[in-house]
Amino acid sequence: MRTVIPALIPTLFWVGSLLRIPAARRSAPQRTLCLSLAAFAAALTLNLPAVYVAFDRAVGVPNLADLGEHLCGVWGVTGILRLARQVTATAPAGRAWHELVMPGLATVALTVLFVLAPIPAEAPSITAAYGHLPEIAAYWIVTIAYFGITLAALARLSLRYAGRVRRPSLRIGLQVLGAGVALGVAYSLSKLAELVAAQLPNADAAQNMAATTGHALLAVGALTMSVGLLIPALGPRLRAVERAARTYLALRQLRPLWETLWRATPDILLDPPPARWRDLLAFRQLESRLYRRVIEIEDGLLALRPYVTDDVAQEALAAASGARLVARDRDATVDACCLAAAVAAKRSGRGPTAAVASRTTGTRGAADLASEVQLLRQLARVLGRSPVVRAFAARARHPATVTDKKGAHR
Repeated sequence: MRTVIPALIPTLFWVGSLLRIPAARRSAPQRTLCLSLAAFAAALTLNLPAVYVAFDRAVGVPNLADLGEHLCGVWGVTGILRLARQVTATAPAGRAWHELVMPGLATVALTVLFVLAPIPAEAPSITAAYGHLPEIAAYWIVTIAYFGITLAALARLSLRYAGRVRRPSLRIGLQVLGAGVALGVAYSLSKLAELVAAQLPNADAAQNMAATTGHALLAVGALTMSVGLLIPALGPRLRAVERAARTYLALRQLRPLWETLWRATPDILLDPPPARWRDLLAFRQLESRLYRRVIEIEDGLLALRPYVTDDVAQEALAAASGARLVARDRDATVDACCLAAAVAAKRSGRGPTAAVASRTTGTRGAADLASEVQLLRQLARVLGRSPVVRAFAARARHPATVTDKKGAHR
């Protein structure tokens, strides 16, 4: 029996094709993608049992939906191969019509064999019902051969360029395309098994299993290959989404450090701080908000700098070294300890010290905003999680334990 493919899958293809229409008017690759998605959408729609039967009744030709489904599949994989060549810059310039010869011949051959085959009655599967006929056997040999040649070309492209390209979206797209090609090969093998089973007596169970497997592989393989080629086409939008996600994550990670600083030095804020839930649900103007947050954090660090002396910085360095921290982890821990001590001093009402530490806390050495954000994220993480910082902050809340060389409380 014909496998029931959920209507969701062809619907996704139709939606994807319709969404590509505006871009298809301006770009040849987008046109290819749009038409390929439409071809697969039509093939998968005709594969639905209700549509299959209704289509044949409407045109008055038994099993014509099978021919339509396979022709759409032929042109769908042809479009995918053309698009793969376009996105990898291997498409022959000015010779696109040459790429239409093979699918054109396959279309003619399938149509002629279908017309010649004596299949007067409607059948859920022409392979199951008429696979023993030489015309239908030849029909499937042409279909499988064409899919095999096309999928082999797609496999060569994906294997050749997946490891070479620098664009992440193109590399990922080619890898997904390769997975779809593997599913396409499995589909071709399942149809070959179904055709062989049709020639054998008492092989109905094996034939039905091969048919069921084939229809599932067709749907999933077509979807996977289309997604693989959709990823490079949507590369700029995906990069924008990725950048927005990184910015949003940075805002979330810097929030505790930012809160600590504005609670200690409220003057760094121009506007009242938003509630946490409101800040959590704010997805607009992410980059400008991150830029402003970094400035306010730097202003807070600068405002607290007079509360840190060289003695406090030395004790922080000793605490970090005692924990066997090195390099960036040690520097971030020292900065966090100095900041914790400065916040404790400010909250206790002690005034700024005259002997300010020569060590600066924050983003020294940052070349740009991205590296500055990275350093501040590390500072925020260490400030909130490091047991060394927690112990140092506890001592800082008791001034007698953190003194300068003269024994003056700090």
